[in-house]
Amino acid sequence: CVMLSGETANGPYFEQAVTIMAKTCIEAETSRNYNALFQSIRNSSVKTQGNLSSGESLASSAVTTAIDIEAALIVVLSESGTTARYVSKFRPACPVICLTSD
Repeated sequence: CVMLSGETANGPYFEQAVTIMAKTCIEAETSRNYNALFQSIRNSSVKTQGNLSSGESLASSAVTTAIDIEAALIVVLSESGTTARYVSKFRPACPVICLTSD
C-alpha cells in the first residue's frame, strides 16, 4: 500500500510523484512469489481449520492451475460470490473476475 501525502499531491511535481509511485507498485507486485504465498495461505488454513471445505478445495485447485499455466485471468461463475471469495483468499497472481446472475 502506498499513499501520496497532501503536500506532494498539491505540489509542483505531483505528476512525477504519482508516476514513481505507480512504478514502485508494479515492481513490488512482480517481485512477489505467488506460489510461496499460496502454499503459505493454504497450509495455514489447513492447520487452523482442519480440512478445506469443498468450495475452498476447488478454489485452491483453480489457483494451483492458474499458477502452473501462468494464467492471465481467473473467471469464476457463482450465484453468491462465495467461490470467488475462496479463490481470492488464496491470492493468485492474476486478477479474479466473478460473474453472477444477480
